[in-house]
Amino acid sequence: MNEKELNKILVDSKAESLIKNYETPFFIFFPKIMKKKIDQLNISLKKNYPNSQITYSVKTNYLPYVIKKAHSFGAYPECISGFEILIIKKLNLLNKNVVINGPLKSEDDLIKISKLGCKINIDNFTELEIVQKVAKKLNLILEIGIRIYTKLEKKTWSRFGFNLDNQEAIKVAKKIKNKMPNLKLVGLHTHIGTNLINLKIYQSASKKISEFGRLLEKENLIKLKYLDLGGGFATNLPFKDYKKKVWIVPKANDYIKAIVNPIKKIFKKKLPKLILEPGRFLVDESFFLVTKVKRLRGKKLDSVILDAGVNVLPSGKYRRHNFYKLNNNNGKIKKYNLYGPLCMQSDCFRNDIKLKELNLEDALYTSFAGAYSLSQSWNFIQFSPPVIAFNKKNFVLIKRKQNLNDLLCRDINQ
Repeated sequence: MNEKELNKILVDSKAESLIKNYETPFFIFFPKIMKKKIDQLNISLKKNYPNSQITYSVKTNYLPYVIKKAHSFGAYPECISGFEILIIKKLNLLNKNVVINGPLKSEDDLIKISKLGCKINIDNFTELEIVQKVAKKLNLILEIGIRIYTKLEKKTWSRFGFNLDNQEAIKVAKKIKNKMPNLKLVGLHTHIGTNLINLKIYQSASKKISEFGRLLEKENLIKLKYLDLGGGFATNLPFKDYKKKVWIVPKANDYIKAIVNPIKKIFKKKLPKLILEPGRFLVDESFFLVTKVKRLRGKKLDSVILDAGVNVLPSGKYRRHNFYKLNNNNGKIKKYNLYGPLCMQSDCFRNDIKLKELNLEDALYTSFAGAYSLSQSWNFIQFSPPVIAFNKKNFVLIKRKQNLNDLLCRDINQ
């Protein structure tokens, strides 16, 4: 969805009324926007690759209400940490459909998820040894996947997984087959980045992981059950370092075709299950941040201090968030610098942004606030803000504002 469409949803919900009841800043979550994104993927997958599963990246936004909504719409949790596993378990969603990634799975977590049959993708050699130990201890033949990486472009993510290009990945497959009797390789996983608009990268990644899967099958090194392809589909907000003037986001169906066509061509009729990790695509557009003008400074009163900073919306440091007036949308157009309340020079959302003339206590909002906002925010001179969901026709508080007791409850000898 583009900003015009998102802004209409916010205005139509009469979000302006919330300013009377809630102190800014606060977030607003629209589940129907998330549902629309998941539906787009499901419709395309049903047509192009029915044997598939959509996952919701818990790290992207781990509010329980949001996770449950994503699950109800058809996206299963994907976790990268014990922290997330605990949340999913608390929500009674920890089962065989959950995908476990990440480079630092603890032995206790591996025991827990192995018993439940979760899909485990191994990231490194140390982890491989630990999971063999766990499987032996539990007297299991444990089915696992391995994460691989390969050169796709200049910014290849090479921090995670096993290198496909220098034969490391195939050596791992041979080690599992020949030296790890309690492990059975059944899946391959790769993750290529985030907010990507270049479909050729997805095509290349899909082709390479599929070719590797076929090679392993021919050498009897894998009983391939699934391919897990991650890489955050883009939303209509580029990173600040994007140099081109035009940012064109492919449609959901275009992403799906780019991924599934190489798989179908290589595997033909015997198709493995496709696990899709679309990342920020599912939740980014469904959140708005509302903030207020608290100070006007400078000779022309064109530098604005808001009550929300990059501690509340960390993506403001690296994405070009647009801001709009929520109330009193009158006046002439003027250029402003938008700052947060932090004593940090880097606490700046935008320079020279055009807005209708601003006054103290005017409310502003920005969209694309759902991905890596709440999950990466931090307590720097402020309590974390509340989150409100628009549930059909009503606003519902789903996370209250943090208070002093919340902040200090773990401290000893206060």
